Amino acid sequence: TIGTSGPGSGAASKWNGKARSDESTSDTVPPDCIPPEMHAAILTALRNTRTHGIIIEGTSGSTGISLASLACTRGHGTVVVMPDDQSSQKSDLLRRLGCGVLVVRNCGISNPGHYVNVARRVWEVLQVER
Repeated sequence: TIGTSGPGSGAASKWNGKARSDESTSDTVPPDCIPPEMHAAILTALRNTRTHGIIIEGTSGSTGISLASLACTRGHGTVVVMPDDQSSQKSDLLRRLGCGVLVVRNCGISNPGHYVNVARRVWEVLQVER
C-alpha cells in the first residue's frame, strides 16, 4: 500500500479505494473523482516514488522547495501545491526534480481553493484504507 504524509487528521475522502504499489498508476487514482490538474500531479508523484511514499506540501516559499528537493532526492514521490503568484522558476525547478506540481489561484486561507486547503484535499484523495 502506498503510504502518505500530509495535512489533516484523516477526514473522509471521496474515494476509499486501495492504491497498491504493484498496480499501474492509472489504476491507483480514479480520474473521474478529481480535477485533471490534481490527477496529473498525483500521477507524477506516484510514477517517481521509489519508496512507495508520497509527501504532499502546500507551499509558497523556499522551505517547501527545500523539503521537496530532499524528498525527491530520497526517493519519495512529492506533490507540491503552490499559489499562482509565485515565480515560474519555482514551479519549473520542482517539476525538474520530479514533483507533481499543482498551481492554484492565490486567495485567502478561508477559501477552499487556498493552496494549503487544496493540499489537504490531495492528501484526502490519496488516503487508503489501513
